[in-house]
Amino acid sequence: MRLYCPDLPDPGFPPIELQTEELKYAKNVLRAKLMDEVLLFDGRGREAKGVITRLDREHFTVEIKEVYKSSGKESALGIRLLQGILKGQKMDLVIQKTAELGVARIQPLVTKYTEVKITRKLERWQKIAIEAARQCGRNVAPVINEPVEFMDFFKSGPVAEENGLIKEPGIIFWERGGEGLKEIAARLQDADSRFKGTGCISLAVGPEGGFSEEEVSVAVNNGFYRAGLGPRILRAETAAITAVGLAQFLFGDMG
Repeated sequence: MRLYCPDLPDPGFPPIELQTEELKYAKNVLRAKLMDEVLLFDGRGREAKGVITRLDREHFTVEIKEVYKSSGKESALGIRLLQGILKGQKMDLVIQKTAELGVARIQPLVTKYTEVKITRKLERWQKIAIEAARQCGRNVAPVINEPVEFMDFFKSGPVAEENGLIKEPGIIFWERGGEGLKEIAARLQDADSRFKGTGCISLAVGPEGGFSEEEVSVAVNNGFYRAGLGPRILRAETAAITAVGLAQFLFGDMG
């Protein structure tokens, strides 16, 4: 069984108590028993092998046998998803599924058409990302950043100019269309030194109402390529999941 433990001790340390959530998951879902072997991960690239030495209503104790660094199933492509905040469970779904697809970071954005302007769900979103990493075998959980205003991000974020150079390439997806992804992929791989140098890309996907013309213009002026996702109108959550999947197919480990 594979469980999350944010603070992995080294072998030889006293047995550790796992969190209540992991206790419930191990007992109720995985049907864990005493002396079962356990694989723990800390969400930052380390794994540990251990054995359950105590398991009851309130305690879940694991003795660590081995700790090691593991790349696991991480993609060589660093995807930063710039997601216009969605309502309710739609945002949860995007975080869960794009985490499974290998996204490295998710930056929630407050845009002109975002219906949710204030949220206190960061802890919940990070928990969803960790659970998705556990399920799909990743050892590094995606980082969920604090929500920021769209314009503020493009003024000072990782894609903004530094010494006259755009630091990270990106694609903004717009329902009114743009270049074809195949053409953008060719330009990125053949001529865009930013992509060759970092192996990272930002994907901007709007909220339910999409991006405004001004927001698309700001992104393009900051070195983003503008693209569509075909002739059909996709729901915002479908667009985000599709965009990450296509990026992994074109540039990452799903091709």
